Amino acid sequence: VAVQSSAPSVCEGQSVVLLASGATSYSWSPAALVQNPGSASTPTVALSSTTTFSVTGSTAQGCSSTAQISVAVQPSPVVD
Repeated sequence: VAVQSSAPSVCEGQSVVLLASGATSYSWSPAALVQNPGSASTPTVALSSTTTFSVTGSTAQGCSSTAQISVAVQPSPVVD
């Protein structure tokens, strides 16, 4: 399974789309940050801190593999 993100880093509170490919079903971790973590190949996640996501992809034949991706979160600027 392969995984990508729509951006390598985002500003605090912004969303990013993750994209998994190479399997027929996907399971994401940490699941609490992912919309529909048990089946979506392209979930959207909103982040408040840098996070590493794991995705396990499974095929119809029962084979599986796992990939990881980190998305960096940049702090919001402070305006004086």
